[in-house]
Amino acid sequence: MDEQLTNLLFPDGIPDDLINDPNIKNYMDHLGMCTAEELSKEHGSLRDKNTIILKMIKDLALNNYKTFVKTSQCYELIYNKFDDTQQKTIVLDSYLLKLKTECQEMLQQWADVKEKRHRNTLAMVWNSRIMHHALELPQLMLSCIQNKLYEDALKLADHAKYLPNNIPAVKLLHDEVNKYRLTLMSSLCQELRTDLELPQCMRIIRLLRTLNQINEEQLAVKFLQTRNSWFNSKLENIPNESNSQHLLKTIEVSRSCFSNIATQYNLIFCSEDYTSEIRSAKLQFYYSWANQKVCQFINILKNDLPYCRPSSLETIFTQCMYFGQSLGHIGADFRGLIAPVFVNITVKRFSDLLKMTEITWQTDLQTFLKTNIKNVRMNQTHDEVDDIPSPVFEYYPLAKFCNGVMSALNDLGEYAPYAAADEITKCLHTTLHNASCSLFSMYYQENFKAYDEGDKKIFGRLCICFSTDVVPYVQRCLHKVYEPASIAAFIGVTTTSLQKEVMP
Repeated sequence: MDEQLTNLLFPDGIPDDLINDPNIKNYMDHLGMCTAEELSKEHGSLRDKNTIILKMIKDLALNNYKTFVKTSQCYELIYNKFDDTQQKTIVLDSYLLKLKTECQEMLQQWADVKEKRHRNTLAMVWNSRIMHHALELPQLMLSCIQNKLYEDALKLADHAKYLPNNIPAVKLLHDEVNKYRLTLMSSLCQELRTDLELPQCMRIIRLLRTLNQINEEQLAVKFLQTRNSWFNSKLENIPNESNSQHLLKTIEVSRSCFSNIATQYNLIFCSEDYTSEIRSAKLQFYYSWANQKVCQFINILKNDLPYCRPSSLETIFTQCMYFGQSLGHIGADFRGLIAPVFVNITVKRFSDLLKMTEITWQTDLQTFLKTNIKNVRMNQTHDEVDDIPSPVFEYYPLAKFCNGVMSALNDLGEYAPYAAADEITKCLHTTLHNASCSLFSMYYQENFKAYDEGDKKIFGRLCICFSTDVVPYVQRCLHKVYEPASIAAFIGVTTTSLQKEVMP
């Protein structure tokens, strides 16, 4: 019954602030014993009781208001005074204890100060002369650096380590010495930018290691940077009057400097026992530098080679291959990168000459029927080339076209790389094709019909001469430069197989 009544009055449960109130239970018991009539009057009864209690509280407050206020004020004042008194007592007690401790410490410190003063007086007399000489260390170290007495400067720097660092004057001395240690390292690195033999390089690296300003990996990088600066200065001092001579001198200087730096680096940094990570890092630094220098040389080769005389190409190629081979023992053989450069330059030069010939051919065709020029002289490619067909001399556009093609073949000279044979042949094929297209375009021009029958017959004979004389003659000249038997032997097939591949 009580539980049902509780659930009825408090559907959400009894609030937390009332659950432990004993009056709640008593009142619930009272409600449980009431009849229905009493329950209907309970609400009015509670309201009347509430009104009476409120009136009593109001009367009590009105009658004793001043007493309540005064009592509260007195209580608050007494509490605050007791609290202040307690806090001041605690503080006074701590101060007295601290005063006692400090007095004892002061007496002890007074005795210590007296003893230290006596010892300091003796030490100052003893060390005054030593400090006088020690303060001259930075200036003496700088003089040694300027006179390139690097070992002596390093000894002075090491001696400064033993001086105490807790004295202001000595601390300034340490700062000066550290500054000159950096100056010493800079001077040693500057020495590496000069022409040095292996013993001199080893001496400088030993000093840099003893200086201990940078770790082993940083030292390896610094060595490559400084030696590379010397390498570049040697390249910059090469005269640039002739591209051929500049390139040959560059090859000579690069071969010497590259080999020297690589040998010095491997003997100094890669011959000693280090951890696998340090050794791997040093090898990475070396191969990165070697790759950079090879790329630099290839770029110089690409820049100078197009302007070199054709007669010097074979010499330059031989020197480049020797240069690449000489670096094989240090892991930098780059001969595989040289041949494509020569092939590309050869093909580009040949292609440019043929393009100029095409432009001249197109211009001459436009004016051919308006003029009557014959017997144009032309150059031969080789002494063994067959005589030029005589009909070609009757048509000056054909004669000049042959002259341009032969000049391009002459430019190859004796240096005609087999690897460029396919591209050279394609260039010639393209030029002949473009020339025939120019003839075709001219025939279908609107103003071609305006020419008389005699001019049209001359143009027809020119086309026949181009087809029957010029094209076969160009092919014979190409075969003299690139003999089919030699090409077949170069690619490892028979001449018959080569002809079947070329001719569908």
